[in-house]
Amino acid sequence: MSNAAINAVFADSISKGVARLVLLSIADRADERGKAFCGVGDICRRTNASRGQVFAAINSLKQLGELTSESFAGPNRCNVYRLGDRLKIGPSEIQTVRKSDSEGLDSRLKGSGNQTQTPINPKEPQRGARTSFDPRSLTLPFSSESFRTAWDDWIQHRIELRKPVTATAAAKQLKQFEQMGEAASIASIETSVRNGWRGIFPDKAGQSAMKAAPERRDIVSHKTPPRVVT
Repeated sequence: MSNAAINAVFADSISKGVARLVLLSIADRADERGKAFCGVGDICRRTNASRGQVFAAINSLKQLGELTSESFAGPNRCNVYRLGDRLKIGPSEIQTVRKSDSEGLDSRLKGSGNQTQTPINPKEPQRGARTSFDPRSLTLPFSSESFRTAWDDWIQHRIELRKPVTATAAAKQLKQFEQMGEAASIASIETSVRNGWRGIFPDKAGQSAMKAAPERRDIVSHKTPPRVVT
């Protein structure tokens, strides 16, 4: 937690309402450079806001220049957030650290004359590195906010299980949802998340109800007709 980041939000941010609350939540997780690792679910719990409200707030903060983000770029593929440059975090030496970190230079060698400056944590290419894929960027078969929220919940659920949805799996799941229909798809997602499943299955409660209906009709059709007394 960085008190300097929180103070910068109070002093310099022009955000309001849910957006300001989301920014404070991220700042509370940030280090002295203004960088924070947290998921959307964590922000929802801390701000008591819906996922749709949090996504809208993050987009608003990006437009204000008060926040940047990278999806799945942190430990365990969590999101990485950085407070924007318009937020002045703490004293000038902290600003120097943020600048040197972005340039890959050691801030401790700043202004040290002719000393050789060495890069901080030089990044080397990793073998088999996977390209970043965000299932939230795909075109969904249904445009309602309810389905968008359910899909976001499913993606976050798989991230928390450390089994992120792959591009191939996401494409097949969305095709399956299109065949199932919107209501059945949302119910199936909620059932899988509630039970901690890694896959999507047709809603069992809905199937049970559909099976029970014909049985009841059979019972009614076999009722003995009333006897007529003559």
